[in-house]
Amino acid sequence: MQISGQTRDANLTGGYGGLVLEPIVFPNFPVHLSLPVLIGAGGIAYTTSNYYPEYDDSDYFVEDSYAYFIIEPGVELELNMLKFFRLAFGGYYRYTSDIDLIDYPENVLHGFSGGITFKFGKF
Repeated sequence: MQISGQTRDANLTGGYGGLVLEPIVFPNFPVHLSLPVLIGAGGIAYTTSNYYPEYDDSDYFVEDSYAYFIIEPGVELELNMLKFFRLAFGGYYRYTSDIDLIDYPENVLHGFSGGITFKFGKF
C-alpha cells in the first residue's frame, strides 16, 4: 500500500517448539515407518512495516500478537543409510488452538507440510 511516498507491508511472524515423541515401527529394517508427534506452544504476531524511500529507512510495528498451543502429528518413511545415519521423508499436519488476530481466521496456521530429515545418532 502506498501512502504519500511510503510503502507499507503486513506480515505474520512467529514460531513454535515443544516435545517430539516418535515411535518407530520395525527400526532395524532397512526401510521402516516412524510416527512423530510434536506437542508444544508458540507465538504469532501481525506486524507492519513502513518503508520511506526518500530516507531509505523502515519502521516496524507489532499490531497484534497471540500465543497458542500446537500438536503436529506426522508419518515418516525412514531409510537406514549408515549405522549412525537415517534419512526420512515425511508428511505432517499442524493443529493449533484458535488464534485471535486482526484480519485472519482462527485456523490460520492449520495445514499440511512435508519435509526431509537427516537423523544422526546411535540407533
